[in-house]
Amino acid sequence: MPFAFVHRLRVRASNPGYLSAADSVSIFGAPSNPIAKNNSPVCYGDTLKFSTSSDTLTNFVWTGPHGFLSTLQNPFIANVDTPSEGLYIVTAYLFGCPAKPDSIGAHIIKITPSVTINTGLSDTICAGTSVTFIATGLSGGSAASYIWQKNGVTVSSGSSIYTTAALSNNDTIKVLFTSSLVCANPIQSIYKTVMDVKPIPARSIASSNSPVCSTDPISLRATTSSSGATYAWIGPAGFSSTLQNPTITSADSFKAGLYIVHALLNGCISPSDTDTVVVVASVIPGVSLGFNPSDTICQGQPLTFTATPVNGGSSPAYKWYLNGTLIPGFTSNTYTVDTLKDGDGVICAMNSSLTCPRPITTTYSQVITVNQMPSIINISGNSPLCSSDTVRLSRATKQIRSNNIQTFRRGINIGNERILQSG
Repeated sequence: MPFAFVHRLRVRASNPGYLSAADSVSIFGAPSNPIAKNNSPVCYGDTLKFSTSSDTLTNFVWTGPHGFLSTLQNPFIANVDTPSEGLYIVTAYLFGCPAKPDSIGAHIIKITPSVTINTGLSDTICAGTSVTFIATGLSGGSAASYIWQKNGVTVSSGSSIYTTAALSNNDTIKVLFTSSLVCANPIQSIYKTVMDVKPIPARSIASSNSPVCSTDPISLRATTSSSGATYAWIGPAGFSSTLQNPTITSADSFKAGLYIVHALLNGCISPSDTDTVVVVASVIPGVSLGFNPSDTICQGQPLTFTATPVNGGSSPAYKWYLNGTLIPGFTSNTYTVDTLKDGDGVICAMNSSLTCPRPITTTYSQVITVNQMPSIINISGNSPLCSSDTVRLSRATKQIRSNNIQTFRRGINIGNERILQSG
């Protein structure tokens, strides 16, 4: 209990003499020095409480950071924040007389947990892509927990990693991160991401003009039901193309093999399709003609042409032409005719049945020599004759030279005799 002294005072003067009336003066002792206390450290958002010892009739004044002022003996700050951290001073007063102030520091612990999600990918993916979501939590403590949700439904808990390939467009992936630290505020942090999932284009169907003859172009074709798709081809000899239907000029053995095509749409790639191109070496066909009896005949004499193929295959096709005009009905390798005239030209055209004849059609032509038949010779003689008479023959035509006339007797050629001995 503070003490007080009461004094009576008078004023006395000697010249002139004077003595004032008595008056009382009270002198109080200072109050006990306060001892400042608080519940520091406290968590952000909690209540910071102060207290001090008390004498009867003692008043108190508290001051502190962020403009804090209170005349309560035991003040408090609710929902405390970091600006309230610092030194607080309390002064006790008794009848206006201050005691020695005391001070105490206040420490505010502010822990704000946070969490982020990383996939190593963009938020735009292709359907069916396996995505690993990795949550990174801060200020979680040693026993932080994770809960994963897809579209609000819990799909995994406990681990900071969640993997799935079952994602659709606009799916929302959320992680709920709960800190185990005492002063975490808020105790749970949430991070979410909305997925942009693009559809996989339909498989592109590959085809070609295989088998292809060497030196001919290779024509590749691709089709897909996905509108707006582009294409990517790869193949032998380093081939690549972004055309839907590329063409490779001049096929050879190095360009034979497996060609692969993908359809591309919005950065997503379809399953591949393949086509095997076979390149067949080209062959050179040919045809020659044989003549029976020969390429020189008599007028009206039958002549048979026989075609002999080279690289004609198992079933070559034939066409015959006379003086450039197709002869209908003759499609085999033989042609027989008895109406040829001198200088007629016969052509045999053969189409090889092999895969890659070059050229496809080959021809052989022959000009035929046709000799005219002699005129009919009317002969006359001096018949009837007697035995041992001389036979005299004469011809009725003068168009044939005598050395072209053959004389036969009883089926025996007796030469170019015009006068014969009878017998």
